Order: sequence, then C-alpha cells, then structure tokens
Amino acid sequence: MLTERQQAEYYKAAAGFAGERKFFQMIESLQECIVLWDVALDWQYKGSAQFDFLVIHGSRLIHYDVKNVKGHYVLTGDNLKSSFGHLMKNPLGQLLRADGILKAHADSYSSHYEVESYVVFINEDFHFSGNNDNEHWLFPGQLKRHLRELERANHLKHDNIGLGNYLLSCHNPHDHILPVKSEFSAVARGMKCPQCCKLVEVTFKGRRKFRCPLCSRTTLYHALLEYNLTELYYLKGSPFHLKEAMAWCGNPSRASVYRVLKSKFKSTGHTKGTKYYL
Repeated sequence: MLTERQQAEYYKAAAGFAGERKFFQMIESLQECIVLWDVALDWQYKGSAQFDFLVIHGSRLIHYDVKNVKGHYVLTGDNLKSSFGHLMKNPLGQLLRADGILKAHADSYSSHYEVESYVVFINEDFHFSGNNDNEHWLFPGQLKRHLRELERANHLKHDNIGLGNYLLSCHNPHDHILPVKSEFSAVARGMKCPQCCKLVEVTFKGRRKFRCPLCSRTTLYHALLEYNLTELYYLKGSPFHLKEAMAWCGNPSRASVYRVLKSKFKSTGHTKGTKYYL
C-alpha cells in the first residue's frame, strides 16, 4: 500500500500532468508557433526553474505555468485559500522568479524577444473571488481568446526555431529530486473514486454512471476507467497489456476498456503484444 506521503505525491503529480495534457491539447494545433514542453533552465545567481510550456511566436517568448486546481478560492496574504480552508501558495512569486531566468536566456540569444509569463488556471471548476485583473493570470474563460493571437502568420518562424533549439541546449533537468517509490506488486489493485481516492466496488452492467458510496461523487464510467488506467500506468511505470488493464479495474467488459485505451492512450506493438502508455 502507498503511504500517505506517497499518495499525496502521486495525486498531485497526476493532477498536474492531466492539466498539462489538457493545455497541450489546446495549443498543439498552433502551426505558427514553436512549443517546448517541460524545460528546466538555470542562470548564475538567479537559480533554477521548471517551465511547463514555452511557446515562441514572432518576437514573443511566452511561459505558461499550468495549475490544475478546482474549487472556490480567495487571495489571503501570500496564499490562495479555498472555501474548505485549503491553502495554496500564490504562484505569482515563483512565476516571476522563473520569468527572470527566462529573460536572461532570451537576452543571451537575441535582444529582440519579449518574454511574457502566465499562470494558467486550466480547470473549469476553479473559481476566484476578488480582484482578478492580474496581468499574469489566465482563467479558463480567457484562454481561447488569448490563444487566438498565436494563430497569426509568423514571419520569424525560422529564428524562433533557433531560439527553441538554444533553450533545449540549455535544458538542465534536476534528476536528483526523485519521488518516493513502492514496489508495484505491493500496490493494492481495484477501482478508486477520482474524488475521494478510496477503493470502491464497481458494478458495470447496464449503467453509464457510477456514484461513489463514500463521497457521493457521480462519474461517467468511461471517465472512471480512464482515471484508473492512468493510475495503473504511473504506478507501474511502464506500458501495460489489455489483460493487465482489465485485471487492474476489476474485469469490466473488454470492449469498454479497449475503447478508453484506444481513445486516450498511445500504443506500441501488434495484436496480443500491444501495450498502452501515455
């Protein structure tokens, strides 16, 4: 079984990746842009920073820090506070520090690039009460209009590619910061509710939705399967077979599991040797 610390680390990482994947799906069709995902940069006397997304378009170098949080929040001092009392450190300070590192790199490549940095609140269930005209914050309702600006013709794309290659050459991941791991064989199998993260018994026959008996959250079955198959992939740490997926989820119908894998996962191999991954 996972310890409480491991569970917290896992669900934070899983939510973060889900948010980044959602944002990537919004920007992957931007043909006039150069997009870099998950870049680590450092600069002497400024420290290091992790950049979720760097998008280059014309003379703009844009940093997006994606936050996949939900609930009602207000700004209290240096924290965002939810209606349930959960505190999250205001991401603006970290964003501006990263902005300084990125500007140093941009200036070392060329003086004509303008750096912009934004915190992207990607979850549509995130609601903020208070003054929300911070120029560095992007809320779900603002994203489409903001991204439309990046669809314009880009006459500097060749130079943008050069900047992208330069930033990749400076990429310096800090692999010594590793999560705490458990042996996969020690992890309890079975379906978990996406809301309360508790193991639950699921009956699939003849129903389209599942209602958690512990927290009362209602989830569509295909979303429930996707959540648990994603957990399988990250806990195992490698691609898995359809047979493994069915056993992990308590043997629902083969067709239901296959539909989710086909639409939400990538695959490698053929016929019975096919494995699935993200």
